[in-house]
Amino acid sequence: MDRINLSKLYKLIEEGYLTTQKHPVADLHIFNYSQKAQYSGYWDEYTIMARGLITDSEGNIIARPFKKFFNLEEHKDEIPLKIINITEKMDGSLGILYFANDKPFIATRGSFSSDQAIKANEILNKKYSHISFDKNITYLFEIIYPQNRIVVDYGNNEDLVLLAMIETKSGKDLDLINMGIPLVKFYDGIEDINKLKALEEQNKEGFVVRFDNGLRLKVKFTEYVRLHRIITGINAKNIWEYLKDGKDFNQLLDKVPDEFYQWVQSVVEKLKQEYEKIESISKSEYKKITNRKEAAEYFKSCSYPTIMFNLMDNKDYSEFIWKIIKPKADKPFKEENGEIV
Repeated sequence: MDRINLSKLYKLIEEGYLTTQKHPVADLHIFNYSQKAQYSGYWDEYTIMARGLITDSEGNIIARPFKKFFNLEEHKDEIPLKIINITEKMDGSLGILYFANDKPFIATRGSFSSDQAIKANEILNKKYSHISFDKNITYLFEIIYPQNRIVVDYGNNEDLVLLAMIETKSGKDLDLINMGIPLVKFYDGIEDINKLKALEEQNKEGFVVRFDNGLRLKVKFTEYVRLHRIITGINAKNIWEYLKDGKDFNQLLDKVPDEFYQWVQSVVEKLKQEYEKIESISKSEYKKITNRKEAAEYFKSCSYPTIMFNLMDNKDYSEFIWKIIKPKADKPFKEENGEIV
């Protein structure tokens, strides 16, 4: 498929599952799955494909990056037997090479003009302007520079690391070639992906495994996940505050690595259940009593007297319920026995 149905993409944008950005000059658009898609697990052929997908205004695919790929633990289907290669999972930003007016540029996953894209184009022009890129191929890079550090420390290195070459029209993976650009590290001779975590390396994120059917899975080291958790610092109290104040939840999800979405979901669900339980009990116990003194005596026998008075006076009681269910512990998520808790 070298052309995509734009009407379906824009329908998903309206529903909040995709985002898009228009190129400031060229007739190009970049599409990326949203936090809503990730949080709700809404994955179809379009949301999976829209991970920095670049098209023109007619839907012709100009650059085809990786499809969304998941952690090994998230993959529910049978894992293919044949491994094509295992590469290092790098800890920068994805760079997607595209052409505008016959000149190569680099975008990030959702933007033509992000800080990382601007830096990537600086590196491209400074170090690799002499390289002739094939317009029929989508070149994918890791953008590395000190100010873009997440967990892994690459020192003062400012560079592009070639991760993959994908035939834009077909989506077929091509073998990497030496173009004078650093290549991602390959790990040969590993056949059992379940043993990859045992190969823990310091100051590394993990691995990406590519199979013969095109499937990619990522395996992240425990120490990387632990450090990412510390740096992110999101905890149950943060989530409670966002729910209580009715803030845009996407602002919080932007800070959460995808390994922890399930944990966030479980905390949200638990808090909502606790809120609804208290609200339900209060409404079932409430009786409309016109005499305020008699009402006060009855309310004292109820589970949540303050809510009773608020119901009687038609006042908002939500603040009181949120106060009751406020998490006592202020600990961020952690990993125990391979699970986020």
